[in-house]
Amino acid sequence: MFPIRRNLFSRPGITQAQGGVEKVMALLKTHLQQGGTLINVNIVDAQKVRAAHKNPELYPDLVVRVTGFTAYFITLSPEFRQLVVDRMVDIAS
Repeated sequence: MFPIRRNLFSRPGITQAQGGVEKVMALLKTHLQQGGTLINVNIVDAQKVRAAHKNPELYPDLVVRVTGFTAYFITLSPEFRQLVVDRMVDIAS
């Protein structure tokens, strides 16, 4: 049997909305009940990611989850940063 993996992207305010924490918890519980083995949760502020792409040196602690690995955003090449920005901002917007 293959492991069940999911990526979850969300806006930073998800847990501030009424019932937001409960919805995230329900998603995590369901994932585990279905045999899930890995879940990556990314809380994305689209403006911060865009700003970091323009001036990565101002965001040295920004960590992003990329297909198969985690990296400091500043260490990625400009081209790869653009791919991450496009993917994360499209999903989170």
